[in-house]
Amino acid sequence: MSNKFLNLREVGFNSARGCRFESKALPIYNPPRLEPAPLEEAVRRPERCFKAACITPPGGFDRNPIVKANRPVNLDIGTISLPITAKASILHRVSGVFMVAGVAVLLYLFDLSLASPEGFAEAQTLLAAPLAKLVLWAVTAGLIYHTVAGIKHLIMDMGIGETLEGGTLGAYAVFMFSAILIAMAGFWIW
Repeated sequence: MSNKFLNLREVGFNSARGCRFESKALPIYNPPRLEPAPLEEAVRRPERCFKAACITPPGGFDRNPIVKANRPVNLDIGTISLPITAKASILHRVSGVFMVAGVAVLLYLFDLSLASPEGFAEAQTLLAAPLAKLVLWAVTAGLIYHTVAGIKHLIMDMGIGETLEGGTLGAYAVFMFSAILIAMAGFWIW
């Protein structure tokens, strides 16, 4: 067998997917170079070869000699140390989801207060309870954080703070400004 072509009879075919090939040599697809890849590269990097054909190289596509079989796998999110930018991004998404539920509560209270004078009095009574104030403060905190993080994204869209250092500084600024505004909202609500 030459290095330029791969014989299907030597490699085999994937009968589970119903592919049937005649015994002929096919050139290996390798876009960066003019020459087709040798068989060794087809085994090491199968994604570069045979995307259209249902060909399974010896050892299968799952075998990758570069990756160690006994490598450590950490799937416990509590033990993974995320950078501050990742924490800010995740919290921005969580606050967006939280806002949807929070705005539903606010719209219910708004509708209740506008329905009648009795509804307004009932909304005032509901909002006087400490649990309702806590819920209102949590919704306001989500709105504040999401707004501040959104402003940071708008600033980054203008090309400011797109570097790693700029992103880290922006994440710290989002946490700092959000904490100040959330504390002010807490004083205003309580």
